[in-house]
Amino acid sequence: MNFRNIFFATFFFNLLYNTLLCQIPTINLKGWYTIDSIVLSSGYITQMYDMSGHGLHAVQGLQGLQPLLVGDALNGHPSARFDGNDVLNTPPFGGGTAEVFLVARGDEFGNQYLGLGQGYHVNFMGSLNPILYLDGSCYRYFSPQQPHGEYQLHHFGFSGGTAAAATTFLEVNGVSLAPGGGMDGGGVVLGDLKVGGGTLRGEILELIVYDTLLGDSARGAVSAYLSAKYAPAVELGGN
Repeated sequence: MNFRNIFFATFFFNLLYNTLLCQIPTINLKGWYTIDSIVLSSGYITQMYDMSGHGLHAVQGLQGLQPLLVGDALNGHPSARFDGNDVLNTPPFGGGTAEVFLVARGDEFGNQYLGLGQGYHVNFMGSLNPILYLDGSCYRYFSPQQPHGEYQLHHFGFSGGTAAAATTFLEVNGVSLAPGGGMDGGGVVLGDLKVGGGTLRGEILELIVYDTLLGDSARGAVSAYLSAKYAPAVELGGN
């Protein structure tokens, strides 16, 4: 069996393992990225496979914009380390509703983890509060500000192409942040997720995206999966 066959056998094994054995809901699962299923070039990540089966892989062909593989980042699991310029691009996701789970660490006070629309920022511009910023006229702030240098589970959702609706929420490590000011531009359709946003200095370990707002049971299943995978050896950072 040549290297190409071994690689694709590993990829499909990971897909089967993740979707069948890890028991996160697969209905409305739009994108699923882990550092278990990647393509490497000289230690740098050129592609994160979409384990949802939709083929929305996150890729970067330019060497200077590829994140570095870190072999043992959290509880024995690897991460992608972004240097402030790196970004992995996806095809357009489409739709205006999403629920997102992200395991990551930002090393600066202000961190942009994703570039969906204008981005998901924690401590926007290094001085303001966390913001879900879908476009210039569609955003929602949350409080309080968050620490940096800690691995955290970020969980947020929005519907109807707006960040300012009552259904929009943000949790960090299972704690709900209070919604603040916002603007309802509406009608936003998700494009490229821009993993790392092109500005993040920090690490991303896993990203799960649904194209609907989940019910309590499904949310609990995803949170339990991520907690079991990442939490036992290290307490996730405080809120």
